[in-house]
Amino acid sequence: MAMTELTTLEQIRAVLNADARSKPARILVHAKGCPPCQEVHEKMDEVAQHDLGIEFYAHEAVQYVELKALFKELGFKLTGYPTQILISQQGHLEFVVGGNKGIETLQDLLP
Repeated sequence: MAMTELTTLEQIRAVLNADARSKPARILVHAKGCPPCQEVHEKMDEVAQHDLGIEFYAHEAVQYVELKALFKELGFKLTGYPTQILISQQGHLEFVVGGNKGIETLQDLLP
């Protein structure tokens, strides 16, 4: 299964607010021209090809102010890119890992 690109903040909200979810979800928020973002995006896309029981999404941050406000609503601070959001199967926001954490973070967060 390929990673699904979310192009709008409304699409991110829909994933975050889904009442019934068949699988946990992971959203990667990344920026164009960011080498760590590209590295994590490539790895996450590679991992998404395997059936791990997780839905994978990506969002290229272009509306920074609005995206920052969305994170604030959720009780998190957008500290940099790449940022990864993990949502449980029950729809709970489990955690947000932000900033330049590199590929190790993705590997640590995967099952």
